[in-house]
Amino acid sequence: MLTLAPLGSRHEETLPATITMVSPLFTNEVLSPYTFPAEPDIGRFLALRPHLVTLLGQGINVVERIFGTGTTVILQIHVDPEDDSEQLFALVQTTLTVDYALELLDRFDEQWWLDASLEARGDLTFDVGFV
Repeated sequence: MLTLAPLGSRHEETLPATITMVSPLFTNEVLSPYTFPAEPDIGRFLALRPHLVTLLGQGINVVERIFGTGTTVILQIHVDPEDDSEQLFALVQTTLTVDYALELLDRFDEQWWLDASLEARGDLTFDVGFV
């Protein structure tokens, strides 16, 4: 279960003064369908980008509608080695053929993500991961 780093933690100094905090209980509820490493970086990332919590809550519903109920989605933070910028990836895990998985991802994009991605401000990407 994800727990946001408490005030006074090593990440406190990175929080801007104007950040809108999201309740850790709400965040945990929204993220419960996702799989992710038990690391404080996910909590720190979302604390700095609270606009993503609602998108993740909406996104899992669309993923399950298109890819099927119970589809595993893994959250990972990717760091760009050139500029150290971070982006959260939501990787829809699938054993489908590449062509069919990409067809479903296109459907996901058309039905929801192309519009919703504007709210992500470049901080979140949904993609498929093959298992």
